[in-house]
Amino acid sequence: MSLNVPQRREMLLTAERELRRLAGLLSENQNRIVNATTALRAILANEQTSPELAEAVRQGLLVASSGMSINRRQRQDLIETRAMIAAADAQLDEIDDAQGDVPEP
Repeated sequence: MSLNVPQRREMLLTAERELRRLAGLLSENQNRIVNATTALRAILANEQTSPELAEAVRQGLLVASSGMSINRRQRQDLIETRAMIAAADAQLDEIDDAQGDVPEP
């Protein structure tokens, strides 16, 4: 079964809403990582921090760095996906124009 233009457009809008939601979650996650990194660095800077705790903090900083890298890649994937959605929406506009339909606002 083939979907008509309004159905396809609705699917694109749904995908765009979901991507916005995911972008918000990525932003929240990034803020948490930044806050955790700040706290870990403060612990590491304290002269009274034991060598064992300092090593655990260093490991935590490595995990935070990895998390930030993953977050950046996911954010880039979202940007690329949004670009594909915009291109698909433009194609739907062309289909609408070719069919003589009135474009939706």
